[in-house]
Amino acid sequence: MVFGRLLGSSISLLLIGYYFLSALYVFRTYIDIVQEWVFPNIRTWELALIFICLIFYLICGGFRVLSGLTLFSTITSFILFLLIYFPINLGNLSHLMPVWNHSCSELFQASKASYGIYIGFEALLVYFPFIRSIEKQTKWAHLGMLTNTLQFVVITISNLLYYSQGLLRRTLYPLLGVTKIIEFDFVERIEFIFIFCWVILFIPSLCISIWCCTRILKRVTHLNPRTSLVFVLAILFLVVVQINEKYEVNSLGDFTVQAGFYFVFAYIPVLFILFLIRRKRKAKLNVA
Repeated sequence: MVFGRLLGSSISLLLIGYYFLSALYVFRTYIDIVQEWVFPNIRTWELALIFICLIFYLICGGFRVLSGLTLFSTITSFILFLLIYFPINLGNLSHLMPVWNHSCSELFQASKASYGIYIGFEALLVYFPFIRSIEKQTKWAHLGMLTNTLQFVVITISNLLYYSQGLLRRTLYPLLGVTKIIEFDFVERIEFIFIFCWVILFIPSLCISIWCCTRILKRVTHLNPRTSLVFVLAILFLVVVQINEKYEVNSLGDFTVQAGFYFVFAYIPVLFILFLIRRKRKAKLNVA
């Protein structure tokens, strides 16, 4: 609509790359967590193959299945959110002091670096036409983003209360480290349960990103989604098994955050402005 058939299709293909990159980032990060905390001797391709089969099964169920899975993900996130009581209870308020001792540029850099935890909401650009009664659902979309943001804020504060700055800098996956302090009479290693419950949280985001790739391919090339799904998952598997070193995982995360930041704060505003210009010119032509 905005860029024309040829340029628009080219940009759509780039968007396939972006959604694929988002899926790759989430996928490889979770595999790294499992390898670091649960199965240090398991190979990357073994975990990847298991999850690829699960992803294929879920996406083949259609968008209704993915939306239902997202509902379970939301419920699970609220249940796991209750565990922040323990780091807050054992935290040290002095770790938050002094307040406002950073410049605006430092706060901006920190905000940019933390964008990785928000990746995924931009898939709305693809599944928006599948939502019924859009006018009624707007408030729920904003409420969902607000709730998600507040959850991240509280989790961040709880980690800052529990860890000192030096310890936080040297800790790999601080949120998982906090779960090691949680003790119940009926279970000893709560972090194992936490990690495997995390599957319910990361799978919907991963599946929706892959689903977006197949939908854009269908729109641009008219390729059957089932066929393109096999093709996309095969590439995902081949790329994942090539990322074995920790610095490669970190580099992938940094690059994904950079791409997501410019996609949300540069591409989408430009697209919005161009769309307004196009609509205004079209309205003038209709009047004339």
